[in-house]
Amino acid sequence: MNTTQPFKTLFRDPNFVKLWLSQMLSQLTIQLVNFSILTRVFEVTQSTLAASLLWVAYSLPALFFAPFSGSVVDRFSRRRMMVVTNLLQAATVALYLWVRSDQVFLLYALVFAYSFLDQLYLPSQQASIPSLVEKKLLPAANGIFLLTQQASFLVGFGLGGVFLTLLGRYNTTILASAFLAIAAISVYLLPKDWARRAREHVDLEMYLKDFKRGYQFIRSHREVMYPLLLIAFTQVFITVVAVVLQRTPARY
Repeated sequence: MNTTQPFKTLFRDPNFVKLWLSQMLSQLTIQLVNFSILTRVFEVTQSTLAASLLWVAYSLPALFFAPFSGSVVDRFSRRRMMVVTNLLQAATVALYLWVRSDQVFLLYALVFAYSFLDQLYLPSQQASIPSLVEKKLLPAANGIFLLTQQASFLVGFGLGGVFLTLLGRYNTTILASAFLAIAAISVYLLPKDWARRAREHVDLEMYLKDFKRGYQFIRSHREVMYPLLLIAFTQVFITVVAVVLQRTPARY
């Protein structure tokens, strides 16, 4: 069998393309917005520490919420969850337009909120792949989504300066919010699905139990805990390096 055949088959599947388009736009947008906020924070504070805290704000939801986000997602329609989170992310990005440059902590809060919503979007997206793709195509599909997620960081930061130079911060933010609206429309066009677990069993005590089990699992499995910490510290390190390399920050 031709090694490229699974990929050709996947990109001929309209449902796979809709899901992939949503993921691509969602991940690319946060990197564009992060780059814009990163340069804005550094221009105001002239501090690499303040800039690195931006990535700490982005990483915290993954550390504190990710362990039980899957159990939350399982109790709702994955399609609906992706639509709602994409729309809320679009609104979060739009709020960036009303934050002054000197309100650094509000910028951190917006990044935190976007990342928090991502902890609901990503599990919904990952759980949707097996229901849309044939079992034999799952390795190729997962590979495409993993590559897109990793490449979005490089592409988003690489294009960030271009977008800011050509469009300015205001128009770049409007474009980013529009990308997320398109992402929401894309997943809205997917086939309807149902929650895996009955909604009547949803309560606060259940969420707290899921949260506790998730953290107990991470604490007892160092092979899971250490990679999570490594990812967080690596992202902070990359952010610091990116700022240091900008010896003369551009004014957008």
